[in-house]
This record gives sequence, C-alpha cells and structure tokens, in this order.
Amino acid sequence: MAEGAPVDGRSRYGLTALWLAAREGHTEVVQALLEAGAQVDAADVIGCTPLQAAALGPHLEVMRALLAAGAAPGKADAGGVTQLLVAAIRGSEEAVAMLLEAGADPSPADKGGMTPLHNAAQFGFTTICAQLLAAGAELNAACSHNANTPLMQAALSRQAAAAELLLEAGAEVEVGNAQGWTVLHHAAQAGAARIARSLVRHGADVAALDAMAHTPLHFASQAEPCDVVHAARDLAGQPGAQRMWQHGARVQSSYELSGGGAQPDQPDPVASVGVLLEVSARLAAGADPNAADVNRGTPLHFAAMAGATGTAAALLQAGANPLALDV
Repeated sequence: MAEGAPVDGRSRYGLTALWLAAREGHTEVVQALLEAGAQVDAADVIGCTPLQAAALGPHLEVMRALLAAGAAPGKADAGGVTQLLVAAIRGSEEAVAMLLEAGADPSPADKGGMTPLHNAAQFGFTTICAQLLAAGAELNAACSHNANTPLMQAALSRQAAAAELLLEAGAEVEVGNAQGWTVLHHAAQAGAARIARSLVRHGADVAALDAMAHTPLHFASQAEPCDVVHAARDLAGQPGAQRMWQHGARVQSSYELSGGGAQPDQPDPVASVGVLLEVSARLAAGADPNAADVNRGTPLHFAAMAGATGTAAALLQAGANPLALDV
C-alpha cells in the first residue's frame, strides 16, 4: 500500500485484501486496511462481505473491527445468507450476540426459507435459540420450500432440548407443512420418542392426518427414521445456499459448518410407537393401530415393509389387524 497498490483491488472472484484478511482472522491486517480506506462492505462475486467471511471463523475480533468501521450487520449474499445465519449455523453465541446488538434482523430467511432460528433449532443450539427469540425472531416461521417451522427442524434432528425450549416459548404444534405433516409426524419419523412425548403433553393430536392420510403412527412404524442432520442442506447446492469459501477453498455443508451441532437423541422408533399407543390407551380417540392411509396402508404394513419386528410386535399387541389389506 505504501507504494501505491490499490487497497480495494480484486481477484477474479471479487475478493479484496480486506475480505481475505477477514476470512483468515488477521485482525491487525484488517485494521491496517480499514485505516488505509478499504471499503468495509466490499463483497465478492456472490455478495459475501468481509463481515460474513469473518463470521465463518468465527473471528470475533475481526467482526468487532468491521462493525466499528460501519459494516452492515444484516447484508445478505446472493443466496439470502446473512452474517447472522452463518453465526447461528456456526453455533457462536458471541457472534450472534454481537450481530444482534449491532442491529441485525433476527429473522432473515435465505432463499430456501431457512431463518437463523431454523438452523439453531436444527443443530440444537438452545442458547442461540433463546437469543434469537429474545431479539424478536419469528417463532413459527415457515420455510418457503417446505413450510417447516423451527420446531419441525428440531424434531427431525431429535434435538429434544431445543424442541422443549421452542414449545415453552409457545411454538405451534398443530400447524402442518407443505405435505400436511405436523411436528408430531416429524418426531415420529425421526424416532424421537422424548420429543413425541413432550409434543403430546403440549396438546399435539396423535391422530393428525397428513395429505396422504398418514398418522404419526404410520411414520413411527418405519425402522429407519429420517435424520435431517445427515441430510443437511449443502451450502453449495441447495436453494438459498451459496459458497462461503472462494478461490480454491473447499465447500462445506451446513452440518460441517455447525461442527455437528448438539448431540441429538438416539433414534428409537419402537419407543415412539409406544408413546403414541400409550396415548391411544389413555384417550377415547388416539393413535389407532389400524388407521389406514389413502392406499389403505396401516402402520403394521409400514412396519412389515421396513422389517421392523419390534415395532410390528408392539402394534400387534395393541390390536393391529394382521390380515388388513392395502390396495
């Protein structure tokens, strides 16, 4: 710079010296570049700013320096990803607090409709969930591509502590997503028995039907529960996700960026079936072991197709008809 090098010169990917220094966490270099007049929000070709690059670390001192220099705390890239969403995925309570104090919107959704609260709930970052809710994050925000709520994401990931926090905050339990699945459907499919029990305690309908007339018991009867953590949206490929690393650096999934998140409950589909059948025994109307979907498939059909012998035994003991015919 002393010899006249442009302080905001860019690479073919739009990366400035400030962007690179922020990504690597070089606080002194960042300070020097800012003092030399570097543009604090100079974004790369996909709209990722130096502040967002620092949040990936997260490099907290760099973030403080950039915010002090006037960096916008809520600037989104081409995929709608903000610094706050990145900080939430990273599980950094300090970075989240810093951005919220600087005025970041607590509920910005990326182009796939995922908000910071969706991500914090999905990875079990309960403190961050609480931070976002205290800042006014939308508790029941529906993801634009599937209408999942943060509570549904927590249930799919078997994050019981996050689910309980959201329930205590008043999260809706009967709302359905684009397929008509309620939170209890999600918990049942994930084999999340503890969450299923908590949902029932908060008034979830064990006989709720999705668009194909599946009850939660149909989903709980499958042997292989869905684990959304292992199907995390890839930051390079899915709607609303963009590359955060440029110029030869490796692409990371949101699962990797989160460090894996909090340890989820172990999947236990047999226990989930037990929860639903227990409710059925207590209530006049509950989880019917012979409930038929639009193809007349019952929970026992689902268990049989999945080879779930323990689940099938529980269903038969509860009165499932072994001779029921589907279509």
